[in-house]
Amino acid sequence: LLGARPPVEGDVDKALKGCAKTGLALDACPALLDVLSVPRYAAHDYVARAAGLRNASQESASPLYLYGGAKDDGCTTPAHSLYAVLRGTASATGAFGTAKLDDDIRSMLFVPGNDDKLAFTVSKGAAVRFCIVDASNVHAVRRLAKESPDVPFPHEKSLAISELLTALDDPEFDFVMARSYSEMPWSEFATWPRPAPEEKPVHQQTKRQRKNFGSWQSEQRWNWRVVSATIPELPPPEIIHAGRERCELRLSSSYERRKHDDRPFGFEVQFEQTTAPDTSLGEVAAWGPGDEKGTQRFDAASSRSAKHETVFANHKSYIVDVKDTLPARGYVFRAR
Repeated sequence: LLGARPPVEGDVDKALKGCAKTGLALDACPALLDVLSVPRYAAHDYVARAAGLRNASQESASPLYLYGGAKDDGCTTPAHSLYAVLRGTASATGAFGTAKLDDDIRSMLFVPGNDDKLAFTVSKGAAVRFCIVDASNVHAVRRLAKESPDVPFPHEKSLAISELLTALDDPEFDFVMARSYSEMPWSEFATWPRPAPEEKPVHQQTKRQRKNFGSWQSEQRWNWRVVSATIPELPPPEIIHAGRERCELRLSSSYERRKHDDRPFGFEVQFEQTTAPDTSLGEVAAWGPGDEKGTQRFDAASSRSAKHETVFANHKSYIVDVKDTLPARGYVFRAR
C-alpha cells in the first residue's frame, strides 16, 4: 500500500463524467488521460515504451477504468498491477493480506505479478489500474510469450503477447530504468524516446541536484543490475561433442549489442557431476585431474559463432569448450 495522493492534475470529476459505464467490465477511458498523471511507480513500463518506439496504439498501456462496484483480479500474470483510487474508496485482498484505499493519502496499491490471490473491489467512486512490465518480470514475460504467443497481454483487451516479444527482442529496445522517476503527464509517458531533462549549469544546481562520487557509483551499480536482469535468458545448452576431460557445448542467444556499444559480453557455464564413475571401466579409465563441479566463463567475441536455424530459430549460436571435467561420469550444464 503506497502512501500517496491520487495521481491527477486537473478536474477529475469532469473527466470521470466522460467515462462510459457499460457494466462492471474494465474499460479504457480516454477522457481521463488529459488529467491523469502516470505514477512514478509505472513510469518505466516496457509495454508503453514498446508501443512508443513502434508508433503503435497505446491501448495496451492505457490504464483501465474501474468504477463503483467493479471487481478485478489483476493484470495478466506476470505483469504487475498498480491501482490508483481517484474518487471514493476501495479494498483489496491477496497474498499481502488486506488493504483499504481512499482518495486522500492512501490512494495507491502495488501488487506483484505473481500474486494469484488478488481481489480488488471499488467500494464507491472510481479507480484506474496500470499493468507494468519492467526489469523485475521481463524474463517471465518472455517465457510466457514463447509458451503462449497468442495470449492477450498485459490484459484481456491487449494485442497478442507475441507482438510485445518482437519489440523486446529488438536490439534497439532501451531497457534503461532510472533509480527514481517523477509523476508525468500521459502525453509524455506515451512518447518514446522521452525528451532528456534539462540540466542546469553546476553553479546553479542545488546541493541535492549535484552528483557526488558516491551517488555516481550507486547509479552505475543500479544500471548494471538492470542490464543483467534484462539480458535474454539462454535456452538449455546443447552438447555437440564430449571428450574424456572436456565437453563442447552450443549456446544459443538472441542477445545483440546496440549500435556503438563496444562493451564486452560473454557466457558463464556451470557444470556439476550427477552420476558416479562407471566402475566397469576400471579405476584408471575413471581417473582424471578435473573437478566434480565448477564455473567457467567465455568471452563471446573469442567463441566460435554462427547462425543456427534448427535449434531456437533466429538465435545466434556460440561454441564453447568446457574443460576440466572428470571422465566416465555424467554431468549437468547450466549457462547464462
